[in-house]
Amino acid sequence: MFRLLVLLAILFAAALGFAWLKRTPGDVALTINDTAYVIDLTTATVALIVLVLIGIAVIGLVRVILRAPWRMARGMRHRKHETGRVALSNGLLAIAAGDVRAAERSAQDAARRLPDQPLTKLLRAQTAQLKGDRAAAREIFREMTDDPATRVAGLRGLYIEAERDGERLAAHQIAERARAEAPSAPWAARALLRHQTAAADWDGALATLSGGTDGRVIDKRTARRQRAVILTAKALAKEDGEPDVARQAALEAHSLAQDLVPAAVVAGRLLARQGDVRRATRVLEATWKVMPHPDITEAYLHARSGDSAGDRLKRAEALHRMRPHADDGRRAVAQAAMDARDFARAREALTPLVTTRPTQRALMLMAALEEAESGDSGRARGWQARAVYAPRDPAWTADGMVLEEWAPISPTTGVLDAVEWKVPVAELEGPKLEIDAAELAPPAGIESDGRTGEADAAIAMNVAPPAGPAEPKEAETSIIEAKAEAPPVPVTIDEAKTDASAADTAADKTDESGEVSEAEGAAPAESADEAASEDETKGEQEPAVGLGLTKVGVAVARERPVRPGDDRSAEPEEATIVAAPDAPPPIPDGEAEAAEPKLDRAAGPPPPDDPGVGGDGEDGDGGRALPGFLSREGGSAGRHA
Repeated sequence: MFRLLVLLAILFAAALGFAWLKRTPGDVALTINDTAYVIDLTTATVALIVLVLIGIAVIGLVRVILRAPWRMARGMRHRKHETGRVALSNGLLAIAAGDVRAAERSAQDAARRLPDQPLTKLLRAQTAQLKGDRAAAREIFREMTDDPATRVAGLRGLYIEAERDGERLAAHQIAERARAEAPSAPWAARALLRHQTAAADWDGALATLSGGTDGRVIDKRTARRQRAVILTAKALAKEDGEPDVARQAALEAHSLAQDLVPAAVVAGRLLARQGDVRRATRVLEATWKVMPHPDITEAYLHARSGDSAGDRLKRAEALHRMRPHADDGRRAVAQAAMDARDFARAREALTPLVTTRPTQRALMLMAALEEAESGDSGRARGWQARAVYAPRDPAWTADGMVLEEWAPISPTTGVLDAVEWKVPVAELEGPKLEIDAAELAPPAGIESDGRTGEADAAIAMNVAPPAGPAEPKEAETSIIEAKAEAPPVPVTIDEAKTDASAADTAADKTDESGEVSEAEGAAPAESADEAASEDETKGEQEPAVGLGLTKVGVAVARERPVRPGDDRSAEPEEATIVAAPDAPPPIPDGEAEAAEPKLDRAAGPPPPDDPGVGGDGEDGDGGRALPGFLSREGGSAGRHA
């Protein structure tokens, strides 16, 4: 709007000027070579304006012609710059995508068109890193440190390369230089703080942390927590050599972070050592209310040296009343009660833990209670066996690693304040234990032989105690009856050879399988009587061998049948079940001795002058001798050629 008004004002002024010239009389005379040219004033003014305009146009044309080469050069430079910018953009995108070839092409184009640009150097360095050419990357980063515009970026690149190569000292020096060059760079402050804490330079770490907080590089909440951790580490390091310095550092750390358990523990320990028990207990109680921990209970119970077990139990009770639902408080009460020989109180404290949240610590305390109260090692082993499969308790963990004690930094990554009190991350959920409250009752008594513990352990593990000797089965009973009824039957030489080979085959099968079916191991009494009658007719034709063998004998490991007068509490022994489908059953020991002489296992083969067996292992009829005999206790006693 303003420009329109100005234009209208100019046009109005021009119209007024021409109107004034029109009304004003006058002529303009121009004499050239004694020739005078006279024109009116208005025409002369218009001609003058036209001439000025023509002059301006001519001058502009000349300037355009003269500046054409410069304009062309500038256009070429602009196009080159734009092409380089496109190459830089494509190169950075290729690096982000992991395309090495595209990144190399873009880096070459950018280096050819924009060699002095800081982004070109950065693109080349990152391309070298992507290729894995560490030497080239370091060289480019070193060149970047010479330029003030790229110095901090070059230092960061050198720091990363030094960290990758494990050069801790070089990385520390680079971090210090970067911190001096750019105090506002967060990475430089964190890197320097990390190296100082790894080297246990707690004073230097505190100075770096203060500078980062002042420069607003680290937020106040994080800086407060990290300062408490560093002060706690300093107190632990100087606890033995400089207790006063350690006490001040621990108290300051406790004031900064009351939930930091190691700070409260070391502060309470140092205060108690110096005789200020009341202040030590106040510090420990303040942390206990925020963060219950077994280290707090340990330091609290032993705050005053020389206390009796009863005094420690009272302290544990007081600590438990502050946090009634804390498991560590119940465990502390149980341990103190066991030390005071108050086993009923210890069992009362452990009962809610074992029945609702049975962890390894709770079950191990229950095992210790059983051992201390009654000396029953069986019940103690039962609780210990349950503890193997119980869920784990919280522990100091850092980056998946379980630590024995607290540490200011992670042992794997070196990160400050990375150690936490929690259940390990890799812990798998174990089986859910269901414990009846009746199992927690104290034992009624101890037997004189001390074997009640084993039965209690079996009950605690939900395993039935070993049963007594098993009753003989029906098949075995029938075999015993058959043995009692059947008379001794002599065996001929030919039948003995056949039966002995069958016995060898059956014994081999029994050795391989370890068992025999009842059909093979037992024969009905009727078949035994028939076999006995048939053998009586055959025994008159051929001489009988005085070995007392039945048809086929198979040794099977079974429980020994219980006879009248035997001790049922004795361990079961191997018995030999002797029978075949067509053979009479074995004869009981008493009847066998009465029927024919018993062959001793150690007697060996028959003498050479035996009427039925030849001295060379052959009988009088040309047949071979018996390959061996079977014993009632262990099957085949031996074979003799």
